[in-house]
Amino acid sequence: MGENHAGLTPLERFGFTLHPGKMSACYGVYSHQRVECPPEGEPSNAPPQARAGGPPRGSIDSVPSPTAVVPPAGNGRQIPPDADTQGFVGYPGARCNYANPAVTIGRTADSAVVICETGVGRFYYKGFGLQNGQSVEIDDPVQTGAAFVATNNGVQYSVSPAALIITQGSTVLSNGPMLEYWSA
Repeated sequence: MGENHAGLTPLERFGFTLHPGKMSACYGVYSHQRVECPPEGEPSNAPPQARAGGPPRGSIDSVPSPTAVVPPAGNGRQIPPDADTQGFVGYPGARCNYANPAVTIGRTADSAVVICETGVGRFYYKGFGLQNGQSVEIDDPVQTGAAFVATNNGVQYSVSPAALIITQGSTVLSNGPMLEYWSA
């Protein structure tokens, strides 16, 4: 960010540490956890270490995160490495809205999908096409056992531990096996 960071100093009261001359805020991929920037000379690809001692009193980290959902150990699967409890970090089209946790996260060769739950117990589907960059959000998918089915203009998106199947009427538009899958 260079030496002139005066426009960013208001961020300091929210717990950000500004480092003149550095191009990394050392905060982001682990947005739920504050981390220190690596010391000068340390490789930039080294994983950041959590700050010892916890957040300072009054920092934004002192407020419990409403999305800090720990996946149950018994489901046998883990959240994909590029996702967190709100969905995929790098794909806004497959990420729950602020403060809504994911109940299902999945990836096929062509798609990243997430089923999200609102604070009032309703669900919504968000899917992102990895090949075409298109996204879709559909309210109120229906849960049937371990699967969810979302319908949008006659197109059905069925998300299960086995596959993402997209159909229109009796025509199968896509049938992609799940490469990664997690459910709450």
